Order: sequence, then structure tokens, then C-alpha cells
Amino acid sequence: MHRRFVGTPVLVIPVLLLLGRCGPSGPAPTRTQIGSLPATAVPSPFPLADSATVTPSATPTPGPTATLVPTFTPAPSRTAHPIPSAIPTVDVRALVIAGTNEYRQGYGCPPLSVHPGLTRAAQKHAEDMAASDFFSHISADGRTLADRVDAVGYHYRLVGENIAAGFEDALEVVDSWMESEEHRKNILNCEFEETGIGYVFVPNDPGQETWKYYWVQVLGAEFE
Repeated sequence: MHRRFVGTPVLVIPVLLLLGRCGPSGPAPTRTQIGSLPATAVPSPFPLADSATVTPSATPTPGPTATLVPTFTPAPSRTAHPIPSAIPTVDVRALVIAGTNEYRQGYGCPPLSVHPGLTRAAQKHAEDMAASDFFSHISADGRTLADRVDAVGYHYRLVGENIAAGFEDALEVVDSWMESEEHRKNILNCEFEETGIGYVFVPNDPGQETWKYYWVQVLGAEFE
């Protein structure tokens, strides 16, 4: 079984996103792929405007080195395939959260609470990746993490995302994220307060992206 682990840190601001590849340069690992979107504080009002000037807060959280990409080319359309509605025998989403909080507490960060809006955003993106045959922080129709969390009404001041594919075990996903610098920065960012986990299992996964297991972790903090 091959697995995929792709990380793209997310600086969520209207129109602008920070995208970065985690891990060493060169071909992706043959068995695993992961991805993360690092987070940056964004004092922007909601709903999101079409464009905005980024004004960092007085003490912004430093994010990983990345290249600023002002525009995105939507992923090519692919034929969607149905997602099995199989219910996992254990609550794998709860295991991801428990593993994440165990690491956070070990580094002095408060535990994350579950937010239903972030859970919906994460689950929809996991389902979208599996159904539309792609693996990316950018949706098949060009939507970004900012678009997805805005769509569920989450008024973020900080938001980030980790994704993975091909991992069968929930705690193995968390351990693998922790072995990647950019993913680890998301998990150990003490400013995050809430999270939502998306998970999809496709036993007979057709198409080009045949990972079978798709994982999405969205972390955020709302305006008070």
C-alpha cells in the first residue's frame, strides 16, 4: 500500500495564501504523502473581501518559509466517483484529536476543542479529494482553505491545515505530521484553540490518486 503526506502551510488572508512544500526536495516519498498549510494571524473582518492588504498583528506567529503566490490555477476537472458511506469501527477523528492534544500538552500548549464548523470544512475537503481524484490544499474547483472555512461561517483570526493520504492508522498520521517541520508548527502552535478532522476511506479507490485513506486536519482560532 502506498501512502501520501503533503503539507502546505496556510496563511489565510483574502486572495493571498502562503504555500510551501514540506520535507526534503525531490520526489515525494513512495509510500506516504503529507501536506500542511502554516498559519499566520490575520486581523481581517468577515465576510472575506475579494482583496485586502495584509497587516500583521503586533506579535504575529512566525510561519515557515514560503513563497507568496497571489493567484492560483484551479486543478483540472476530473470525473467524480461515489464515496462509500462505511462507518469506521472506531472514532478515528477522535484519535487524531487525542494524539494531537497529547503532543500539544507535552509542549505546554492547551488542548484543542472540537469545532463543528471546522469539522464540516475538513470532512468536505476529504470527501472532495477522494471523489474528485486529487490531493491538494486547493480544491478541484480552485477554492482555498480560506474559502472553505468562510463557507462554514468560521470567523477566524488564525487558521491552518494539515492533510495526508494513504495512512490506515489515525495515530500514525499524527506521528508523521510531527516528523515534518511545517506540520509540527501547526500542531504545536499554541494560538490555535479549535480543530476539526475529516476522514474518508474508499476501499476500491479508482482514478489517479488511489490512496484509499484521506485525512484533513483544520486548526483555527476565532475572533473574540
